[in-house]
Order: sequence, then structure tokens, then C-alpha cells
Amino acid sequence: MSVAKVFNVQHFCLDDGPGIRTTIFLFGCPLRCPWCCNPEGVYPNGEVFDADLPSLFGECLSDLPFYGKDGGVTFSGGEPINSVFEIRPLIEDLRKTGITICFETSMFVSKEKFRLALSLADFICADIKVGTKSDAESILGYDRFDWFVENLSLLKKSKVAHRYRLIMNTLNGSMEQVAARLQLIEDDPNALTEVFNTHNLMNEKRLKLGVVPSKSYQALDSLEIEKIYTYVSKNRKKSILLEV
Repeated sequence: MSVAKVFNVQHFCLDDGPGIRTTIFLFGCPLRCPWCCNPEGVYPNGEVFDADLPSLFGECLSDLPFYGKDGGVTFSGGEPINSVFEIRPLIEDLRKTGITICFETSMFVSKEKFRLALSLADFICADIKVGTKSDAESILGYDRFDWFVENLSLLKKSKVAHRYRLIMNTLNGSMEQVAARLQLIEDDPNALTEVFNTHNLMNEKRLKLGVVPSKSYQALDSLEIEKIYTYVSKNRKKSILLEV
């Protein structure tokens, strides 16, 4: 029986794509973001279990009456697109019932996997964590910035609805770094851009897992994040500042 490595399933989610959604958190990620919101999805000392796909399908189907026109199932993580081949049968079964599919992704995956995810998705929530190869290597601990750039280009050329999220903190929140990220998406002006100030609770979450991040960070103060949001809103047609 096909299984997926899962560390959480949340119901009635409002921030993981359009409408009310069931979010399945898949284990595994190539990045080592110091501010990771879900370190239990990256490090094996978290609570991970093998979930068989039929059981996950049944759990999602039980939420169907709450989805309405816009809701559905979101795959998050970790990096869910790394598992797209394993979960493809589940996604295809969900789509047959009319349930919409969303991926929350960093786009640091192979083009083969990303192409498949695009073919299965109704919506993509794309994180823009950094804007340069050097920041990808020094902050995220991963050297495949080329994958990210290629997949971002595929997303922009696709017909899949999407939005961008700019994650901010003291490691990646200088105006120069923000400008580099905005430059990557300047040819996609109509997509909603969210500005999210990382909170400091993740430091405590990591300590509980016995994980020491490679770099320390702090959330930006209110004046800094407002300055960044003002800059973003002047350069994007649609933007929103997410409150923690």
C-alpha cells in the first residue's frame, strides 16, 4: 500500500491557500532555513508517521462539506513537492471528487517534480525566501538556486493561480535583499505578494527538538517591517502584510 511520510494533518485552515482547507504536512526538505516554521518536518527527531494514501483520502473527504467553492486540500511541509510522485495517486483521487489542490513550496526542487506538481495543482503558494545564489547558499544552506529560478519561470508561464510570500527577518530583510527578491517577480505584476515577518517562537520550537540552527535570526521590529511593506506595495499591484 502506498504511504506518505506525514508529520501533521490540520483541518479548517484559512491561511494555506484559497478558502477553507485541509493541510497535509509532508516530511522532508532540502533547505535548512534558520527560521523554519515547521522544523519537525525537516529533522527526524520530530513526530513523523507513515500515512497510507487511502486513509488520507478518507480524512480529506470528510471535510468536503466545509470546502465550499474555493476550499480544498493543501500539501505543505517540509517541501511537499519533493514527495509529489509518491502522493500523485492521492491527488488524482482528490481531483476526481472536485477537490482543489494547493502546494506550499519553496520551489527548490527538481524541474521534473515541479512540472508534475504544476500539472496537478489548482493553486501554488510560492515562498520567495532569498533573491540571490549567495544568500541561498549562506542562509538556506542549499546550492541549487538554479532550480528555484527555473521553477519560478515555469510558474510564471503557467496558467496555475498563485501568490508569492516574502518571508522577512534579520537575515534576509535588508532593503537590498528585498529589492533582489522583487526583481525576480517583477515580470509577474498581477500575482498577490504577501509580506510575512518571521516570529521568534521557532527558536523555542527548534530547541525542543534538540536542533541548533546554523545562524541566529530575529523578527524585524514594527518600523522595519512597515518600511519594507511600504516599499513592496509601491512595487507590486497587489500586496498584503500578514500579521503574526
